Amino acid sequence: MRLLTRLSSDIPASEAGGKAAGLRALGAAGFRIPDCRVITVKHARLLFRASRKKTFLSSDLAAGLRAEAAALWPGQGLIARSSARLEDRSGASASGIYSSFAARDAKFLPKAVLSCLASAQGARARAYGRASGKAPGELSEMAVLVHPYLSAEFGGVCSVYHESRAVIEISRLGPEGVTSGKRVEWRGFYDFKLKKWSGPADNPRVKKIMFQALSTALRAQRDVVKRRNIALEFISGAGGLTVLQARPVSDLDFSGGLMDMPRVYLKISRLMSSLGLAGKDWSLYETSDLLAFNYLGARRPAAESLEHFCIMLRGGGIRLARSKAWVGVRFGGELEDVFPPPGDKRCRRLLSEAAKEKLLFIFRLADKSAGPVKRARFKSGPVSFPISFTVPKPRFGRREGLFLRLRLNADSARRMLERLGEEAENLARIIPGLRGGGYEKLLKQALKDRLKVMAKERKAALAAFSSKARPGAVEGLPLFPADGFVAGPLVFDRDILKTRLKRFIYAAPDFEPSFVSYARRISAVVVSRGAMCSHAAALCAEFKIPLVVEARNLGQLATGDRVSVNLRTGRVVKA
Repeated sequence: MRLLTRLSSDIPASEAGGKAAGLRALGAAGFRIPDCRVITVKHARLLFRASRKKTFLSSDLAAGLRAEAAALWPGQGLIARSSARLEDRSGASASGIYSSFAARDAKFLPKAVLSCLASAQGARARAYGRASGKAPGELSEMAVLVHPYLSAEFGGVCSVYHESRAVIEISRLGPEGVTSGKRVEWRGFYDFKLKKWSGPADNPRVKKIMFQALSTALRAQRDVVKRRNIALEFISGAGGLTVLQARPVSDLDFSGGLMDMPRVYLKISRLMSSLGLAGKDWSLYETSDLLAFNYLGARRPAAESLEHFCIMLRGGGIRLARSKAWVGVRFGGELEDVFPPPGDKRCRRLLSEAAKEKLLFIFRLADKSAGPVKRARFKSGPVSFPISFTVPKPRFGRREGLFLRLRLNADSARRMLERLGEEAENLARIIPGLRGGGYEKLLKQALKDRLKVMAKERKAALAAFSSKARPGAVEGLPLFPADGFVAGPLVFDRDILKTRLKRFIYAAPDFEPSFVSYARRISAVVVSRGAMCSHAAALCAEFKIPLVVEARNLGQLATGDRVSVNLRTGRVVKA
């Protein structure tokens, strides 16, 4: 019986397994792949049954396998890689669930093959089965891919997401250095929308390899894998780039925490109409960055908590407030704020009902210093409606700086610095989207003015930040940055084995694949090691779990803490 079979087209994909079938398709499309052979699912099943009660093959089977391998690859080191039927499938890649094993030469190949097959019965596979609902029989259907162990100076993984962003990670340990999360020496990013590259500039050779990997991954995505998200494992040697695997990666969409602002604005518009205010009599007084979000039709990040809305009254709105004897209050040099009098029961009832829906308002009388007005149209469901906005003029003088320095302590200054950092990142994303048109130029200038004010605010916050401040923030790299937050109780490292929480955030040095059985209960994962293209990252994507890798200062967290994870910046803050 011949065990090592060529990757020919007459072997059904169900017999070759997912990984081997994928490599066969890559080779047929002209990609450089290793010289592979496969032990089919049928033959692998026979081998495993023959060795079930011992850790070695019978002498005739082992001798046959050694002889075949020695004839194909005399004296070469070999590797036995899993190729399960469940692997490399769209929506269920089973990344890192099965194991690969090296053999010094053909003599040691039988043991490597058996170890590979045994991983289908191991703790990781059982945990994945519980999390994904797969039966044990499905998990154990595995072929084994065999090829020479290819040594190269560099190896890595290139992941392409939504044809909008690519991440390339390279390690001197080869692709396994990245997939295991053990060590990543170089990391590069490419933004397809902005056509912007960011990565290592000190090593031209590594940069060249990264672009070769990106070009190869895009071609594999177009011609072979044909999925929106893929991960390509490769090595780079004297002969160029060799592809070891191209697998689909699950869709990454963690935008559920964003606010549906058109729906909120529709409620506000209807409320103002009920108060007797026509559309031209009022406008929403918004900061320039949030107004730019609204103007571009973007959904507002959940980070921007809606403590209150400021309604700027103009013309008929001011006359209405005067005629109904609204109470006016002025703070320093600010514009005059007005409030409905206690006797206006209808107005107070309407505002109380809005407050129950967490819509709180401050009314302010506009003057020439209030800033320009922009009237925009929104759509919420079938309803299309206009709403006006006012852009405030940002300012920060000596008095504001002195007030901040006196009021801020080390802890509040740290939080302010974090908030300013997040706002600066938002502005950096917004400004490129404002291109032409008079109002867009006005908005762009307002945002640039805001950046200048933020620089002054940051200087004041830094002055208040003392040496008694707490240790640095817990912060890492989000797998796929998204607007929104995940909040909840935290479980740290091995405490996951005894927690009874139905939903929690998990923090640890690394995310062990055997813990994937808890996937349905984990709302986010934060690890101090790991890689953005690792198997753990692919598993988190498969189960829609936000992941933050390379998190600094993780020792500040402990089981029982209530924390909030910023999916845009990767910051973790205790509640």
